Amino acid sequence: MISTPAINGSNLPGITRKCIIDSARDNGYKVEERCIPVGELINADEVFCTGTAVVVEPVGSITYQDKRPLIALVFMGYFRILRHFHKSLGKITLV
Repeated sequence: MISTPAINGSNLPGITRKCIIDSARDNGYKVEERCIPVGELINADEVFCTGTAVVVEPVGSITYQDKRPLIALVFMGYFRILRHFHKSLGKITLV
C-alpha cells in the first residue's frame, strides 16, 4: 500500500508524482490519495518525497512535537519501493 496526500491546494499535482503513482499501480501496488495522520507517517515502513529537483528522495527522519524518530530502513540503503521507482523513472525519456 502506498499512501499519498490528496491534491487539495497544499501540494502540486506534479509530473514526477503522477509517474510514481502510475508506476506503482502498474506494478501491482495499491495507491490511495488521502489525508495521512502524523502517527501513521512516523510509523511507516518507507517514506519518500517526489519533486522536480529531487525526483524521488528517501526521508530519513521526521520531527514532530520535539521528537525525531528515525525511519529505520533508511540505514539499509535505498528503500525497496524507492529503488524500484528510481529504475522505472530512469527509463522515461523526456521529449
